[in-house]
Amino acid sequence: MKLSSGLVALAALVGAGVNAQAVCPSVALRREVRSLSPADWAMTVDVLTRMNANGWTQWFSSLHQQNFMLIHGNEIFFPFHRRLLADFESVARRFNPRFAIPYWDVTRDYANMAASAVLSSRYIGGNGVAPNNCVVNGFPFNANLTYPNRHCLQRQFNNNGQIYTMYSPEHVLSVLQKATNMATFRPKIELSLHGSLHISLSGDMIQKWSPNDFAFWMHHANLDRVWFVWQMRNPAQNFWAADGKDSQGKPIGLSTRLPAYNTLIGDTMYPGRNGMCFTYDDYVSPATKRRSLEPRNRKCRHRDGGSGGILGPLKGLVDGVLADVNDIVGNSEQAVVGAIATGMPAHLHDKWFPNINNTATYTANDIPPNPLPPVAGPAAAPDTDTSGLQAPPAVPPCASEMDKPNDTLATDEPYVMFDAGVAGPKYPMANPYPFTKHLIKMHGYSEAEVKAAYAESLEFTRDMNAAKYQSPFAGGVASLISNLGNTVGNVLDSAGL
Repeated sequence: MKLSSGLVALAALVGAGVNAQAVCPSVALRREVRSLSPADWAMTVDVLTRMNANGWTQWFSSLHQQNFMLIHGNEIFFPFHRRLLADFESVARRFNPRFAIPYWDVTRDYANMAASAVLSSRYIGGNGVAPNNCVVNGFPFNANLTYPNRHCLQRQFNNNGQIYTMYSPEHVLSVLQKATNMATFRPKIELSLHGSLHISLSGDMIQKWSPNDFAFWMHHANLDRVWFVWQMRNPAQNFWAADGKDSQGKPIGLSTRLPAYNTLIGDTMYPGRNGMCFTYDDYVSPATKRRSLEPRNRKCRHRDGGSGGILGPLKGLVDGVLADVNDIVGNSEQAVVGAIATGMPAHLHDKWFPNINNTATYTANDIPPNPLPPVAGPAAAPDTDTSGLQAPPAVPPCASEMDKPNDTLATDEPYVMFDAGVAGPKYPMANPYPFTKHLIKMHGYSEAEVKAAYAESLEFTRDMNAAKYQSPFAGGVASLISNLGNTVGNVLDSAGL
C-alpha cells in the first residue's frame, strides 16, 4: 500500500493501535455546526487553516483517494470513515485540544439546500463563481488547496446556482427504524443521503479527493452520528453489527481488517474507546460517565400546532412547517417523530416506521460486551505538542482518475420534483434528486441497486404526500421554486395537484 509509511507516521502521531477495551482519557464532543459559538467556529477555522498549511488536507484527501474503491459500495464504508474521522480529529486536537469535528445535519436543509446557513460566509461558504467555480467566501484556506494539484476549492451547485431537493429527515428516520443489520443499513444511507450531498455541491466534493472540502468532514460526521444512533436504537442487535461484504464480495466481520490501516473493524465500533475518542451532542459517551447514552431531553416552549417528538414540541411552526430550520432543539430525524406518530395512518407506520411508538431508550449498560478478545496495551494519553506536525507526503492520483464529471442521470425517466396526480399537504415533500451516472461509475456502485434504492425513495415520498403528511422541514421548497422563477402553486398545478 503506497501510503503505508504515512500511516505509520500518523499512528505514531495520534497513538493508534491501543487496547481495544481502553476508555479514552478525553472525548471530543461533536456538535451540529450551527450550535457552535462564534469563538468555537473561529477556533475550528484556525485549526483547519494550520492543518492545511502543514499538508494534512492533501494527505487525508490522498488517503481517501487511494482507497476509494475499497471503501464505498460495501460494508467497509461506515467503519473506515469512522476511523478516518477519528484520525483527522486526533491530528486537529494536536493543534488545539478543544477541537471536535462539527457535524452538518443536512436533512434539516433538504428542501432548499442552497439557502442553508452552513453554505454562507458565516461557515463554509457557498457556490463557486465563474470562471473556475472557485468558492470565494467562508473560511480562508479555500483558495490554497494543493491536492491533486494547486487549485481553489471548487463547488458547482447542481441546479443553476440552486440545489435540487435531497433526502428528508423522515427518510432517515425510516431507515433507522427498519434496518436490522449493517448489510441493510449501509446501502439505505450510502445510496441516498451520502451521495446526495456530494452531487449537490459537486466541484471537489464530486471527486475522490473530496476531503479537500470541509463539507466532507461535517457530512461524514453526520453520517457517523446516524450510524451511532442506529447502533443505540437496539444495542443487542445493532451495536456490534459488522455483517455484509467487502469490495471483493467476501464476508466481513469484527475481525476484518480495514483497508490501509490494517486494524480491526471491531476497534471502530465503540465511540469513547480505542482511539474513537468522540461522541455526539444528542448522545454522550459512556466513557465520560457524565451522562448516559439516552437522548438529551431538553425543555421546549409549547406552541399551538406543535409537532411533538422525543425532544418535545417543535417551536415556530407556521402552517405546519418551520419558519427557520436553524432554530430547532436536537436533530431533524428526531424532531419529526411526533409529526409522524400523530399525522400518518397506521398502515404507513407499519410500512415505513414500524417502531414509531416504541419509546424505549438505552444506556451504556445495554451495550453487549465486545465479542472480540481484548488486546493488551495501555490507552494513549492526549499529546498537545504541536512540534513535528508536518503531514507525510501525499500520493498523487493517476492521470486517468482526473476525469471531468458529467450530470447524466441514472434514471429511466426525467427527474420531476412532484409526482403528477398525488395531492399532498400545503408544502408537499419533493422527490430527491437522483444519482448521476458519473457518481455510480466513480464509486463502482451497481446501477441496478442504485435504481432500486431510488425507486423505493420515490415510493416513500408518494406515500407521505398521499397521506397528506406535512413535514415540518418542507417549507423551504417554496423558496427554492421561487428562486427558480416559479411558484409552488404553478408547479403543483402543472403536476395536476
